[in-house]
Amino acid sequence: MPSFRLSYQPPYDWAVMHDFLAARLVEPLEWMENEAYGRTFRYNNTKGSFTAVHNATENAFDVEIEADNNEHLPSAFFNTVSIT
Repeated sequence: MPSFRLSYQPPYDWAVMHDFLAARLVEPLEWMENEAYGRTFRYNNTKGSFTAVHNATENAFDVEIEADNNEHLPSAFFNTVSIT
């Protein structure tokens, strides 16, 4: 399962973002835990999901991706990064 770390520059208020996402959660496409957010995706005939776990001590999110076809994962990732 591919994984990577997304670092951020503090301050980052995960509690506020968590509450924002939780209030707008679209089940079963998205899910929340105390320190994590997950979502399904579809890109170029690839279906998958990711879970981003907040790692406050490292100022980062540890992200794991599951997909039925890893061939398109790099382009799916870079497409997502360019949008945000």
